[in-house]
Amino acid sequence: MRVFIVNLKESTDRRQHMIEEMKKTNLQYEFFDAVNGKDIKNIEEVYDKESAIKEYGRELKLGEIGCAMSHLLIFKKMIEEDIEQALIFEDDIIISNDFNKVFSEILKLDNNGIILLGQSDKKLKTKIYFQNIAQHYKLKKIFNSGYGTYGYIICKKTAEKIYTQSFPIIRPIDQWGKWWKIINISVVIPNIINCQDEIASIIDKTENRARNFRNESYCLLYVFFRKTYSLFKIIFWCFRDFFYIFLP
Repeated sequence: MRVFIVNLKESTDRRQHMIEEMKKTNLQYEFFDAVNGKDIKNIEEVYDKESAIKEYGRELKLGEIGCAMSHLLIFKKMIEEDIEQALIFEDDIIISNDFNKVFSEILKLDNNGIILLGQSDKKLKTKIYFQNIAQHYKLKKIFNSGYGTYGYIICKKTAEKIYTQSFPIIRPIDQWGKWWKIINISVVIPNIINCQDEIASIIDKTENRARNFRNESYCLLYVFFRKTYSLFKIIFWCFRDFFYIFLP
């Protein structure tokens, strides 16, 4: 298994941070030069602003485009160099003291998708079924939720699937909720990788993930129908998620 740390060349402080963090592990690793969104020439060749607004609700920031390109280039490298599995870290993480114990158990599993070692969705939805992997740690499948590319294991087949279906870029690369129906995505609970907020990665500053919706004329009738529609959506989502929880 190859281990890649996504890092901008100029971010020497983060590189040093990761050198120190990786001392907690027994892993051999290499730094992968990240893409800075500001440096992408002919950005329209890899990014479709109109489709992003239509499908994701807003145009992407340069940092999000750069982050997506960085991970997609690793996937391309896996395909070209026939790398069966890769562990990918971003440069703003904190590694748990239990990492080696849990990771050694994860390596015994047959991974045919993605295993998230950490993620950022506070409303993460997971299946009711789980697999014990170490004391106090379990592996659960996610559905309709999950974001964060801080640390994850990915197999070559999955990397190829995401790479071939991700151009042009129309959403952040870490939106796992887009892929769960066609890719087996699991998460380690509790997480063994966490994001250190105060050094949040330059290539993926997402301080404002809120979607930019157009201004509306908030008359009483509009508010009534909007609230009613939202209520029905919530009821529908609750019923849908209830069934998803129990599906294998």
